[in-house]
Amino acid sequence: MAQRRNFMQFNILSPEEVEAIHQATLRILSEIGVTLTHVKAREVLTSSGAAIRDERVLLPPNLVEACIARCPHQVTLRGRGGAVKTLGDGSLNFHNLGGARDIYNGSAVSYHDPGADEHRFATLQDLRDATRLLDALENCTTITPFFTPQDVPGA
Repeated sequence: MAQRRNFMQFNILSPEEVEAIHQATLRILSEIGVTLTHVKAREVLTSSGAAIRDERVLLPPNLVEACIARCPHQVTLRGRGGAVKTLGDGSLNFHNLGGARDIYNGSAVSYHDPGADEHRFATLQDLRDATRLLDALENCTTITPFFTPQDVPGA
């Protein structure tokens, strides 16, 4: 069962500032776009109204707004042993944030080994160790792996 508490909401930005950021984001997505190399994803987006210009996918505001409107307000995650976690239900959740993300795999490909004081490519063992550490954190309700190991095929 999720831990529910009445916490004072802390708002750094006013609703008007949030809306200004949203409108600026829509403008960037439609005028500058995003680099997307996955062919099938490009096809799905262009068939939904996106355009391609100079290898970038331009997302029109109406497409972005329609996708946002279809997003569920709650998401249920299932873990090992049948654990269930619902995000968006008003409960307080703590989630780790990984380091710098690479644009291809969504997680870092390198690791700073504190024992050897060296910066190197992340390995499967680094991923295992970090996942065990994150899983052991009592107050962390969900986790995302920090690394994309580079010592496995297809990395």
